[in-house]
Formats: sequence, structure tokens, C-alpha cells
Amino acid sequence: MEHIPTRTTSKGPADWFTGDVYVDPITQGQGPTPMSVASVHFTPCAHTAWHHHTIGQTVYVTEGVGYVQARGGPLITIRPAT
Repeated sequence: MEHIPTRTTSKGPADWFTGDVYVDPITQGQGPTPMSVASVHFTPCAHTAWHHHTIGQTVYVTEGVGYVQARGGPLITIRPAT
């Protein structure tokens, strides 16, 4: 893993997101480890395009309320743990 010492906030690409989404990279796997870690901030009503994660995805909500859904599955509300 390569630690990225200075966060460089960038706007999420339009082909990945609808609305204003900002990404702060934290670390990026190298070699056979395809894992990356980022802090992603969604403005109200912004969302991702349909996609999948081959090795899965872990989402930690730090503020606000969000929604996740597996294709064809129910909409699930996510929020910070209390």
C-alpha cells in the first residue's frame, strides 16, 4: 500500500457520479493488491453510477444519510453509527 501523505481533493468524474462528489484519496494498493481507500463526500442528491466491486466494498458513513442498493434489491438507508 502506498500512503498518500497530502490529501488532494478532486471532483469525482462525471462518468462515475451524478451531482457534485468530492474524493480525497487516502491510500492506494500496489502490485496484486487492488484495494484503495478514499474519503468520498456527496452533496445532496448526488450519487454514483451503477457499478460493481469485484473484491467487495466497505462503506463507513461519517455524517449525513445515504442509500445503497444491490441491483434488483431493496434500497437500504445508511448513516453513521451511534
